Amino acid sequence: MGDTQNLLFFIKLIMSKFTTYEEGWQNMSKIVNIQASDDYKLLIDFDDGSSITYNMQKLVRTIQYFRLNDLKYFQAIKFDGKSVYWDAENEKPEYLPLRLSIDTILFSLRD
Repeated sequence: MGDTQNLLFFIKLIMSKFTTYEEGWQNMSKIVNIQASDDYKLLIDFDDGSSITYNMQKLVRTIQYFRLNDLKYFQAIKFDGKSVYWDAENEKPEYLPLRLSIDTILFSLRD
């Protein structure tokens, strides 16, 4: 899915889920599946049948996400419905797990 399609999905998702100011984001879609590709992209499927491709190529070059440059570690991604995450590496217990919420992912797609 291209950048334009991701932006259109983001707008559609916001418009469909944000009904009134008081209700807020209570009906936000949940992640039901995720796949990590060899080129540092995530294919994220939601419970409403929609999906997005999240390109992490630039993000894995930042200090916070640099350890995701190890493709095996990057592809060991997990999800919990509202976020995607990577557990801390067993051999380095001082590392904290990495986590990206749906909100963070969708917010970054608008750029």
